[in-house]
Amino acid sequence: MNNRTVVQYHSSHADYSCGYCKGASNSSYGMSAYDMSVQDYQDLIDRGWRRSGTYCYKPILDKQCCPSYTIKQQSLDFSISKGQRKTIKSFNKFLNTGEIGKSFEENSGVKASNGQKQDEAKRFKSTPKPGAGPDPSKPPCRKAKERRKEEKLAKKASAASTKFEKAKKNQAKSLEELLNDISPNPKHNLKIVLVQSNMGSEEFKRTFEKSYEIYFKYQTTIHNDPPSKPSRSQFTRFLINSPLKPEVSGEVTYGSFHQQYWLDDRLIAVGVIDILPKCVSSVYLFYDPEFNFLTLGTYSALREISFVRELHAKASNIEFYYMGFYIHSCPKMRYKGQYHPSYLLCPESYSWHPIEECKRKLDQSKYSRFSNKEDRDEDATTDFSEILIYRSKRLIAFETYRQSNNTDDIKEYARHVGKKCAKRMILFK
Repeated sequence: MNNRTVVQYHSSHADYSCGYCKGASNSSYGMSAYDMSVQDYQDLIDRGWRRSGTYCYKPILDKQCCPSYTIKQQSLDFSISKGQRKTIKSFNKFLNTGEIGKSFEENSGVKASNGQKQDEAKRFKSTPKPGAGPDPSKPPCRKAKERRKEEKLAKKASAASTKFEKAKKNQAKSLEELLNDISPNPKHNLKIVLVQSNMGSEEFKRTFEKSYEIYFKYQTTIHNDPPSKPSRSQFTRFLINSPLKPEVSGEVTYGSFHQQYWLDDRLIAVGVIDILPKCVSSVYLFYDPEFNFLTLGTYSALREISFVRELHAKASNIEFYYMGFYIHSCPKMRYKGQYHPSYLLCPESYSWHPIEECKRKLDQSKYSRFSNKEDRDEDATTDFSEILIYRSKRLIAFETYRQSNNTDDIKEYARHVGKKCAKRMILFK
């Protein structure tokens, strides 16, 4: 079909279990994607859609128990927080020294005890000698109280200066400089490998079992899944199968990938991502629970933001990092709003708005329109004549199909995918 996107629309699916609050009032529109161009998927996620394997779904936010708002981060203007900087430094420290948790000073015992400090002080304290009064050639003696006051002020000034220089040094470092601040001969080596996520790739097939082993450990340990749930077939359906067709443009290959994190010769984490015309979209992350201390969720997100910036140098349209859904009503899912600057998608006009503004509205109501009332959906469709339908092994124009079939579901589909996608994609019936 000339490499066009082919989807089968399933209409709405209501009252199924919510993965966040465990309630039974979740609701979404859905469609199966047999083939999909990266541009069509880009346009779909900009209308609130998301893929899980080859299944695409769009949450019905005003009917959801935990409304899921599409979130994106402007990677070119990324402002790293103190906590994120600390995560990188702790990770680099582990690579450089092999140490975890406590500081080097505490782990190595270099820090002197109070008793040791007192002994050192005694060694360098001179014995007073009988004198013949003050030396007239020297300044008059000051009271001990004055000396202590001056010493305290000097100490404060020195601490302030050190703090300022340290802050200045940290502020000057870019995200990439922080990530690459590794010693020439580190204790451990980190290698990040990008592989296309399809079984046709020899490189991917070679690492399939290792990836699956980590996924199994992650799901059963971190998410407490029963051992029967994370099977190889479920892993394949969820994180390997993708409707996105690889496309090469210039120096960038678009499509679905696994970003593998190798510590020395051991695979410790996998970030599942889609590279799209405007963004890197995070699908899922799983890691070996043995390395939970490395805060791999935060570290991998920072790596993926850096990856967006790397791709931007090759394709200037790539500027954003999509993190899936932000769920304000679920505290454990608010972490996605900590990567600044971030924006949420308005569920009615499909325009983007700074997350700080959105949070104020969501504090008042878990469902909210972010745009002004007069703002309209620029990609809304009322003309269905250009929709193509594939039925009985042939393509049928909408006008022909409507003569003998009900078209309510087709109109619903077109409204939710938007005008651009409705014209380009082929609807399987």
